[in-house]
Amino acid sequence: MQTAATLPMMLLALPAGVLADAFDRGALMLGVQVYFVIVATLLAVKGHATGSRHWGASHEA
Repeated sequence: MQTAATLPMMLLALPAGVLADAFDRGALMLGVQVYFVIVATLLAVKGHATGSRHWGASHEA
């Protein structure tokens, strides 16, 4: 189980370091944050559109 938790970090650390060295830090951070906002918005829209009721939440007011 510990290998499954650490393997992604080990595999992605070197490519992430290369990208961090290749691009401006501010532009890279802005791009990553925009990506996070887009993904979070898409997940929220998908959850709302499918009527997802996680954590016992109800869509009724």
